[in-house]
Amino acid sequence: MKEIANALTLVEQIQLTLISEELPEWKKRQQMACIGGPRNTCLEPGPAPGQFTVVAECLQQIRQQLKKVQELVQKFTYNSDPFTLGKSQLDEQALSLFKNLISNSLVVERQPCMPTHPQRPLVIKTGVQFTVKIRLLVKLSDLNSQPKAKIYIDKCRNFLLLSTDTKVMSLDESSGCLAAEFRHLIAKEKRLSNRSKELSLTVYEELHLISNLLFFLNPPPVKWGQLSAVLSWQFSSVTKCALNSEQLRTLADKLLGHESQGDPEGLVHWDTFLKEREEALLRDRLPGTFLLRFSENSQCGGIIITWVENSQDGEPVKHSTKPYTRTDLIKMSLPNIIRDYTVSDGEKDPVNPLIYLYPDIPRDVAFGRYYTNASDGEMNEDRLSGLKIQDGTTVFHVICQTPPT
Repeated sequence: MKEIANALTLVEQIQLTLISEELPEWKKRQQMACIGGPRNTCLEPGPAPGQFTVVAECLQQIRQQLKKVQELVQKFTYNSDPFTLGKSQLDEQALSLFKNLISNSLVVERQPCMPTHPQRPLVIKTGVQFTVKIRLLVKLSDLNSQPKAKIYIDKCRNFLLLSTDTKVMSLDESSGCLAAEFRHLIAKEKRLSNRSKELSLTVYEELHLISNLLFFLNPPPVKWGQLSAVLSWQFSSVTKCALNSEQLRTLADKLLGHESQGDPEGLVHWDTFLKEREEALLRDRLPGTFLLRFSENSQCGGIIITWVENSQDGEPVKHSTKPYTRTDLIKMSLPNIIRDYTVSDGEKDPVNPLIYLYPDIPRDVAFGRYYTNASDGEMNEDRLSGLKIQDGTTVFHVICQTPPT
């Protein structure tokens, strides 16, 4: 019994390392891969493959040995036999360890992803099908029943999943493990006015990447060294080309200031990107100063141009254009939109209110070299024009995916 107790202690230590160190490290690598990072997401945490299965087999063998011991005890025992009491404790410990191992070995092998955007896992649109795959890291040799997997959606989210929420886990030929793939899932937004007509599906999906929703309500600042790596990954996932050191240094200067010298330890606060930040930047600028920002309200995503002018009483007033979406930018390039944009109050001739690119760069100096005539053709889906905005240094430079012909 002492040898069995020592074996259980050793197994418990190995299992603790797998669950508390190796598995979280794998989940972190998967998290990085989901946002464009290196795809080092081997599903066997640890230096040797199949460690979860090895630990499970050890626990099963210990339980079999304890069962044989029980058969002997039934033949030769007496009341208050310490041998019997010790055996029961070991059996409970082995069973508890086995249950803990199984519950922690169920992982999301492939995060939710739309087939139309395979490079963008975890970005799901309502009404568009997506898939997700789960897997059990422990290879169970003999099964008396077929385990089932059930998915849910977070109860704090106003969405339903329209599909079968339960599937039988089957043997995956490539890995030899039990797995279940949920295909043709569709997220549908709940409508409060039609609540009584909606089908109440209890759907939940265990996404270890976003389990703490409170994090997003007040996100902490991030180090520039970490943010710059993620920005480069995201850019590379679309253009197949990472951001170079000059581009990253320019972004660092804009976010942290020139005096930071691109310090990797410099902190970027998320309120930098809020709408209120735009108002603060334009408050003390010359009338006609404008800047570009991403739309917060456009469902398809877009770019908004915001400018400032003085009211009749001399107070700065902020105005914004409509969101320019990808469709708009295919029809007309962004420099041409800025050049040709006009407003009119009905009494005066139309004027272009966009005079200075923030902070004080004349519009034509910043964008003049990129203006095109109608006869020159506009941007299309197969060509991304280079765009370089200068104020002594390059703000950003988008490399053409397809060289002009």
